[in-house]
Amino acid sequence: MKKIILGMLLLGLLAAGVAFPAGVSYGPYNGTSGFQDIHVDGNVFIITFTTPVTGNGRFKVYINPEPYNFYRCAQLTQERGYASFVVESTYSTITDNYYTVSRTIHVSKAAKDMNNVMSFDASMVLQTMSGRVAGNP
Repeated sequence: MKKIILGMLLLGLLAAGVAFPAGVSYGPYNGTSGFQDIHVDGNVFIITFTTPVTGNGRFKVYINPEPYNFYRCAQLTQERGYASFVVESTYSTITDNYYTVSRTIHVSKAAKDMNNVMSFDASMVLQTMSGRVAGNP
């Protein structure tokens, strides 16, 4: 019975014109989705990842940019020759068309600070999340 109800709900949503996204392509911002990096100063960066909001009327589909953003933080850390990063702040915005997450990070050549819950080992993050972020390198 549950399968029938779920099937009817899905058909109803499709008939209403709700499009389910195929996913977000991981890469630089292309006008619809992707990451942007801003080098603030020294070892401080702002990483932004934006995903589209799809659907119409009351039915909106939001693709959570959090994992993409977090993955990019680790990737940028390694690309710049650092070992770890500390998340200083996180900010999210949702509009009718876009869902964006921005993180300010401080990168370091030192190992992860075990006394700081916001400190992360970049290689461990990449290893753990590899394959979970669509289109990752």
